[in-house]
Amino acid sequence: MADTKQPEVAEHYKDPASTTKAPVIVETKMRQSRMTGALLAENPRPFRKSFLKLYLYIFVGYLYSATNGFDANTFGGLTAIPTFIDYFGITATNEGLVAALYVIGNIAGFFFAGPYADMYGRRIGIAIGSAIYILGVVLQAASISLGDL
Repeated sequence: MADTKQPEVAEHYKDPASTTKAPVIVETKMRQSRMTGALLAENPRPFRKSFLKLYLYIFVGYLYSATNGFDANTFGGLTAIPTFIDYFGITATNEGLVAALYVIGNIAGFFFAGPYADMYGRRIGIAIGSAIYILGVVLQAASISLGDL
């Protein structure tokens, strides 16, 4: 976690007891934060192999987040299409629930995904999650009524 604390400022006055009319010189030294100290000590190279691997992992997480939001928003946007509303019988009372079911399914799955992946491995957890996701897409594509959605 990043050090959000502001660095402290230490002021040192040169010879404050002096009776001369010379101007008082103020030196201001800022103490380094731990993050700044670590960066100066290690001098990380942003394109080294371990950082590129980290960037790849972050990018995969970003893609998941982007597609997850895209799916939820696309399905929510379908309720603005008159043929979709007429075909499935979407009303003002059930429109919010229809749009929120995708997110509700994600919330329900997250209670099982973590413990299951810890027991059987992340790779198997991702494979099973993807299979469930594909099954859901097939069921939605083949749906003919609001109950099927």
